[in-house]
This record gives sequence, C-alpha cells and structure tokens, in this order.
Amino acid sequence: TGQESNYTDPQAAGDHLGRLLDERPRMLLVLDDVWEPEQPIPFLIGGRECARLVTTRRPTVLLETAKTVRVDRMSPEQSRAVLTWQVTGIPGELVAGLMAVTGRWPLLLRLINRILADEASSGVAVADTAGQVLRRLRESGPVAVDVINGLVAEVDLDDPEHRRRTVSATLQASATLLPAGGADRLNELGIFVEDEAIPMALIHTLWAATGEMDQAEARTLCRRMADLSLLTIGEGGIMTMHDVVRTCL
Repeated sequence: TGQESNYTDPQAAGDHLGRLLDERPRMLLVLDDVWEPEQPIPFLIGGRECARLVTTRRPTVLLETAKTVRVDRMSPEQSRAVLTWQVTGIPGELVAGLMAVTGRWPLLLRLINRILADEASSGVAVADTAGQVLRRLRESGPVAVDVINGLVAEVDLDDPEHRRRTVSATLQASATLLPAGGADRLNELGIFVEDEAIPMALIHTLWAATGEMDQAEARTLCRRMADLSLLTIGEGGIMTMHDVVRTCL
C-alpha cells in the first residue's frame, strides 16, 4: 500500500494483509526460512487467489494440505564446480575432503573457494592451502567428520551444532587473510540487524569509533571482505551479509 502499519499482534496484521491480498490479482506470497509452526499462520488468512511458497528445513511446520517439494543438497558435480571455480591444481583427495567437511553447503564451498583463489593469487601452492583449510576444519569442525574405512563422512547439516562449528571454523580461516585488526572489524558487523542493507557510511561510523579508521580504510577493508565472500557490496556502497555469517559473528 505504500503506507506503514503499526500492528503489534500477528493475527491482526494477518487479517489486514489478507484483506489487502483479496483486493489484488493473483499473487505469489513467499514465506522464507520458516522454523516454527505458528510463523506461517498470519500469512494464510485471506488471499483466496494467492499461492503460498514456504521454505523451511522443518516439514512439520507445514499444513497437511501443503504440496511438498524436497530441495536437496547440491550434487557432487555441482559442489566440485563451486569449490574449484577459477582454481586449478587441487588434488582429488583434497577436493573430496573439503566437500565432505562442508556437507556440500554452497555458502561454505564459496568461502573456501575464495580462500584458495586468494592464496593462489599470492603465489601460494593451492594444494598447500587446501590441505591447511581441510586440517583446520577437521580440527575445529564437528566430531562427526571422520575417516571411516578410508572414506570421509560428510558433516550433518541438519545438526545445528555441526553447522555452527563448521561455519565458525570456515570464517576463522577466512579472517586470517584480513589485514591486522580486520577480524575484529568483521566481528563487529554482527551488531547490525539481520537481512538489512547497511550503508557504507554507517560502517565507517562504527569502525571509526572502534578502530580509528578513515573512510578510505573502511572502504578498502569492505572490498577485501567482499573479495573473500564474507559480505556483498551492492550499488551505492550498500553492504549485505548472509544471515548465517551474521549469526555466527
């Protein structure tokens, strides 16, 4: 509507949304990242011509009448393509090990790919870097990652503790490639609200107070973090961060 609403009760807000949807042509309403059964309820009111698309890791939050479509993890071929993008010379056993310790999660594969590419551009042998990252993740990641009969067991992404430890270990590996004080500045970005776009000027204000950084230094550090896929810089210098990375910070 272009107008702000001041509802504090989800049911009342849902009633209002339902009325608005009934006044409009058929629409697709996307409910992303649902975790609790009560979360979708306000969005199911009204909107008789609406189609609802719910994404969740917990199928039990869906109505019994919902049509479910399982979106599985990436295939080994897809995972290998992300991990080795613009990087060559990684031994096959290291590729297999890194795919296993990441659970073939695109976010982690991308972070590790940027570590490998960054080190390779500095003249470091990519096999050495891949081996170091793999050792770090095996040492700091979940206990479930183990070698059984010569095969590497994959991390269980449905286990929140496994996810947390694996993301944390990967971020620590990325942070070692930041300049002095960069890891602290990265951690400080965790104070911003989830899923919000953050203006560069606001980041500079924060880092000027915590690290005595000027605008040029703040922009350079943000670009460095973007190169490592720790954040994304959009038009106008607007920064966004993956909510999993933010939660870990």
